[in-house]
Amino acid sequence: MIYQSLVEEAKKRSRPEHYFDDLYKHDKNRLEGDHPPPVFGWVLRRSGTELLDLRMDKRSLDGYIEHYTYEDPKEDNLYYFFDGAVLNCLPFQDWKKVMKENNIPDREPNMKRYSSY
Repeated sequence: MIYQSLVEEAKKRSRPEHYFDDLYKHDKNRLEGDHPPPVFGWVLRRSGTELLDLRMDKRSLDGYIEHYTYEDPKEDNLYYFFDGAVLNCLPFQDWKKVMKENNIPDREPNMKRYSSY
């Protein structure tokens, strides 16, 4: 189960230090819900996590990537990509490329925040 892999990785990295609900509530609900993302990006931060369903529209994905491009380097984020089989930790530039290459903008079925502008 991929959710358990996220929890193990977070424990191994001693993260998050704050906003535990990101991992233990929100990520769990997304991955164990009715429409889990088949592939996704995951950002493990000291201040929580961010699970990015690659079914979101391109504009939303670009906005998330732009946000992390300008994040404080002292934050020391870890960037992961789940390809449907394996969770890989990647350098930011590689993660950014893989995220854009695997974007399948057919709308994330259980999230309204990615609706068209």
